[in-house]
Amino acid sequence: MTPAAAGRRDHLPVAVIEAGAGTGKTYRLAEEISRAVASGEVRPEAILLTTFTRRAAAELTSRVTSRLIGAGRTREALRVGQARIGTVHSVCGRLLEQYALSAGLAVRHNVIPESEQRRLLNEALSTVLKPEENEDLQLMAQCLYRLDWRDDVRELIGQARSNALAPEQFAGYAEASVREILAALPPESGSAAECLRLAREVEPQLGALLESGADTHKNTREALSTVRSYLALAEREVPVYWQRFQQLARAAAAKRTGAHALYQPLAEYAAGHHQWPQFRRQLGAYVRAIFALAARACERYEWIKAQAGVIDYADQEALAARLLEQEEVRAALAGELDLVLVDEFQDTSPLQLHLFLLLARCAPRSVWVGDPKQAIFGFRGTDPQLMLGVVERFTGGLAAGPERLDRSWRSLPQLVDWVNAAFQPVFARQGLDPQAVALRAQREGRLPGGSLESWVCRADNQEQDYAAIAAAVAQCLAHPEYYPVHGADGGQRPLRASDLAIAARTNAECAGLAQALAAAGVPYEMSTAGLLRQPVCDLLLAALTLLLDPYDRLAAAQVTWFHDVWSAVTDAARQQRQAGDWLAARVREAETRD
Repeated sequence: MTPAAAGRRDHLPVAVIEAGAGTGKTYRLAEEISRAVASGEVRPEAILLTTFTRRAAAELTSRVTSRLIGAGRTREALRVGQARIGTVHSVCGRLLEQYALSAGLAVRHNVIPESEQRRLLNEALSTVLKPEENEDLQLMAQCLYRLDWRDDVRELIGQARSNALAPEQFAGYAEASVREILAALPPESGSAAECLRLAREVEPQLGALLESGADTHKNTREALSTVRSYLALAEREVPVYWQRFQQLARAAAAKRTGAHALYQPLAEYAAGHHQWPQFRRQLGAYVRAIFALAARACERYEWIKAQAGVIDYADQEALAARLLEQEEVRAALAGELDLVLVDEFQDTSPLQLHLFLLLARCAPRSVWVGDPKQAIFGFRGTDPQLMLGVVERFTGGLAAGPERLDRSWRSLPQLVDWVNAAFQPVFARQGLDPQAVALRAQREGRLPGGSLESWVCRADNQEQDYAAIAAAVAQCLAHPEYYPVHGADGGQRPLRASDLAIAARTNAECAGLAQALAAAGVPYEMSTAGLLRQPVCDLLLAALTLLLDPYDRLAAAQVTWFHDVWSAVTDAARQQRQAGDWLAARVREAETRD
């Protein structure tokens, strides 16, 4: 059932509060609960509140209890401990324990952690993966520059289960996905053969410019090297690696010598490789193959869990929803609930939305709090558009709309003003009302300087870029009085290293920045993935798994992938391929034993 359908039919008593970062959301929730309890409208033990983390649940419980004790309502404060306050999964667990028996479900469920869920899913993949399928996926993933096709399979399974999709529905969604992807691309035109013709035409022309001395620019030499590398692979008739065309498109030659005019037609043609029929066919084949494998792996995963007598978090949510779909269960729960609150609603998955709508039928009042601007868990199947749809459904007929907490109590006015100016146009392009995302600063005080500084690093490579950033940070710390920090007590103090944060796009960039900071004498802290998450350990674990179980196709796929990637890194690696033949032989041996 869609949120709109549920709202139309039942007119659910749901109040929606949009709360931006630092606007006092926790304060507002604690106030809502304390007021309702103090007025006698809500029994303390008849509250159900879902949060995203256990820490948030504990903080809310503490604040409500403190408020009630401060108001002289000690008995009510003690009864708050009987309320259903916790993460979505913990609340689902309590509901299952309480009502499962009457609904014909098991009372106790062995819920596995995410690490065990990944292990069982890998086992399922290994069981259903066919040798020829592994080879095809391996090749397509490398051609499409997908780092690991297994991650795509796992993500697809996770998204499907968050949307309560059955494996038999995967094929239909595969075709729908292919249609949508291809429709998003420009119209079909061009071909790899024409690109090859252009490359063969421009290669001798660039070479002549460089050999004659008419062009001595580094970028022209690099452009020629890129063309020759592409031609060498094309002559060998190796599979089409589309990253090669991206490299052709990114390369540039010198303008003053005329090299740019010679090279630009090739670069522009290569940039349009996503329009070529070959690319579109391979992309469609990859999507269909991922969906097909995911469907079989999902079915096997369910069987493995059933045999082991375990469930995962998605199962827990689905079972709780199945429980609440029964009218007699909802009727029993309605006598126990006076108020339902949902925190961090913007990170709700479709399955969780269904669950919250069912809970809203069991209580006289529900309050859902969230902020679509802060939606960060898309990889878990959440979608901020769900919140926007629910807001429209439940408040669309109200002149005032949803309640909005738009006063920022956390940040200084200059920073709030800058964020508004920078992000209002961005969110407007995402369909959000610019005025609805703006915040009003409530903190007093102004920064002595600007709230934003732009550091332009004129560097020739990434290492110099890191060094320039580190030097700028060191300069800030050398004059901390220029950057006063406002403490919680309202006073000011000089800047410290622990006040600074550097955000980078990848872990590799973080590591490079850390080395530069160390060289500049700047103390730093950096979280890492840990030794076992490093590629060398992934390879080692896969190889050991394959030695222990020659029939483990997933481990064979991992070893093959590492072997192929390493062999393709440089010409030197390809020349030393004989040293890695034991890997290929081991994989072939594992396949022949099947």
